[in-house]
Amino acid sequence: MPVYEYQCAECGTFSASAAMAASAQPAGCPRCEASSPRILSPVASAGTRRARRRGVPEPRLVKRDREPPAHPKHVHAKPDRPWMLGH
Repeated sequence: MPVYEYQCAECGTFSASAAMAASAQPAGCPRCEASSPRILSPVASAGTRRARRRGVPEPRLVKRDREPPAHPKHVHAKPDRPWMLGH
């Protein structure tokens, strides 16, 4: 059964397993037993957890420090072609 995350108003977030058919239904909080709605959470991939156990580092985030592209200069229409617009 898949594990989903729920948000309790009193206790905070918690995880619980539920059938896929009941995934949209709220779950009872394990501490206060209040009805708690499901929240969206990031998907865990099976390969990432195994790779961490083997000591394989995660891919690093690559950031590029570039200046934004320069805006093209406005080209005015020639007097003999008044219908042309500059780009």
